[in-house]
Amino acid sequence: MKEFNCRPDTLAYNVVISLVVEKGKLDEAMGLMKEMGLIVLYPDMITYVSLIKWFCDVGRSEDACQLIKSMKGHRCVPNAVVYSTLLDGVLIKGFVEKERVMQASGVLDRMEDSGRQPNRVTIMALIDGLCKEGCVEEVHKVIDRVSRGSEQHGKFYGLLVVLLCRIGKIKEA
Repeated sequence: MKEFNCRPDTLAYNVVISLVVEKGKLDEAMGLMKEMGLIVLYPDMITYVSLIKWFCDVGRSEDACQLIKSMKGHRCVPNAVVYSTLLDGVLIKGFVEKERVMQASGVLDRMEDSGRQPNRVTIMALIDGLCKEGCVEEVHKVIDRVSRGSEQHGKFYGLLVVLLCRIGKIKEA
C-alpha cells in the first residue's frame, strides 16, 4: 500500500487479521491489532468478534475474555453477539469441563457488569451447554436469574425439558 501512497484502514486490517487467524497464527493477529493503534486506527466489533471466536476455537478462552475487557478502551462496547460468541466457544467447541461450564455462567455477570442484558440466543446457548454437561441446577439458577417472572420463564423451562429429553434424562424432564 505504501507504493501507492495508501494508508490501510480498519477494514483492510480486518481482512488481513482474518487471513492470519485462519492460518492459526493468533499471536501474529494480536500483533496486527496492536499495530493498528500505532497508526491511530482502532479495532472494531468485527475485529474483536473474529479474534474472540478464534481464541475460543483453540481453547484460549481466557485470552478471549481479555479481549472483551480491552474492547472498552477502544470505544467498542461488548454486545450480545460478543457474549454469544464467547459462550459458543466455551461450551460448544468441545473445551467443556466443569470449570468451563461455571466460567460460562460467569458470562452473565460480565454482561450485567457492562450494562448489557443477554438476549434469547445467548441464554439458549448457555442453557444448552449447561444441560449437556448435566448442570441442571445451574440451568435453574440461570433461568430464574434471567427471566425474573417474565413470560420468557415458561419458554426457557420448555427448552430445558426438550434438551433433557434429547440427552435421555426423561425423569429430570
